[in-house]
Amino acid sequence: MTLSLSRRAVLWGERTAVIETSEGRRYSYADLGALAERFARKLAGRGVEPGDRIALLSRNRIETLALVFATRRLGCALASVSPYRSKSGISGLVDRLDPRLVLHEDAQSDRLRKVRETTTLGELSEVDPAEYEPADSPPDPWLLFHAPAEEDATVYAFSSRAVERNCIAGTTAWGLGRSRVANLASLFRTDGLLVGTLPALYAGGTVVLHRAFRPDPALSLIERHDATHVYGTPLEFDRLTEAEGFSMANFASVEAFYSSAPLPAELHDAYLLQDRPVGRLFGTPAVPHLLTFPPERDDAVEKGGSVGRPVLDCEVRIADGQLEARGPVIAEGTLDGAFEGWVGTGVRARRDDDGDYWIED
Repeated sequence: MTLSLSRRAVLWGERTAVIETSEGRRYSYADLGALAERFARKLAGRGVEPGDRIALLSRNRIETLALVFATRRLGCALASVSPYRSKSGISGLVDRLDPRLVLHEDAQSDRLRKVRETTTLGELSEVDPAEYEPADSPPDPWLLFHAPAEEDATVYAFSSRAVERNCIAGTTAWGLGRSRVANLASLFRTDGLLVGTLPALYAGGTVVLHRAFRPDPALSLIERHDATHVYGTPLEFDRLTEAEGFSMANFASVEAFYSSAPLPAELHDAYLLQDRPVGRLFGTPAVPHLLTFPPERDDAVEKGGSVGRPVLDCEVRIADGQLEARGPVIAEGTLDGAFEGWVGTGVRARRDDDGDYWIED
């Protein structure tokens, strides 16, 4: 099984792949496949070739997912850029990526004032399409993600193989099948795209896509679209509890809440009052799937501060008080060079007698 959208369109053509809540539209696997093909031809019309890099600055949109698969077909790399960086930070990151093309949604034009040449998604749609030869093999690297800190210019490179192994790890950690996943994190982050979103599409599920997180609409959309799995950071879970209707929310459809890190006790208690413990699915930009604590564990409350145990396909150890990892879910390296052997995460942690890990930063 590979992360081939065209094969999924053949298998599950009319099954809903994405619910784009901002537009109120549903996209089947066939629709998403057709959009990816359209983008591939438009990019070819702009002269994009195998091995090129494309930078994308956008909020969560159906076009983002289509471009993920379009670049795979073309054999080029897609680099996500956060719209929340400063204009100078965005400009410096784009210079570092040295892309053939800088794409952005129209609403983000102001964020790119310090970047010389850019193309909006609207402008790309007007490009004359061109024929292209599908890549003989998946691109390597395929997806590029930058470190979240403004002052950190590290860019992590994921091959198609690493992306697929993260899809497998996510599918097994979540127990995904024909699920509806509401990922509250942004797609320009590794945990926004590689955790929850692509694993759901890998398994034939449905992604409930939010353009930008706002607590009240997010709460409503989880209920309205019968989301079965909800993923976010502690910040998003905190803001979700602030939604006006949280105390009366109906989470009957939700099989699992997962946070990227442990929640403060009082915040976790808010979900326990809804009879929904929050599990943990902890990772870093270099290792999106690292440790997991399933919410159904009997000691989920007792060990509310733990991030659990290593996911499948990831080995973990503590060296000099810091987490190190190795396995196929890890990025191949950065723009500066490949990773070899054990990869340091920069995260301080400890391991208890039960084999569960606790973050100490």
